[in-house]
Amino acid sequence: MFMYLSPTGDLRLRLPEDERDAFMKKYQTKVAFSYGVVMKEFVAVPPGLFARTAELKPYLAISRAYAQRLGAKKGTKRAAPRATKRPRAG
Repeated sequence: MFMYLSPTGDLRLRLPEDERDAFMKKYQTKVAFSYGVVMKEFVAVPPGLFARTAELKPYLAISRAYAQRLGAKKGTKRAAPRATKRPRAG
C-alpha cells in the first residue's frame, strides 16, 4: 500500500525517510495517525496540496516506487479455499 484515504477523507502517502522529512518540512505537515496509532511511514497530505494535483503527482510516483521496493508483506497467508462442502448433520 503506497497511499490511502483516511476515514475522514484525508490523503496519506507512504514515503521513504528522506522524502518524508523533506515533504513534512516543505508542506508543514506531520506523520499520519490512524485510530490513534502513528503510521510512521505515512504523511498527511494537506488539503491545499490535495487540490493541486500537478504538484502532488511527483510524490505519488515516489510513494509507489517506495512501496514496490518494500515488496509484499511476509507472514500472512490466505486460507486455501475448500474443495468440497461438509455434509450437514441431521
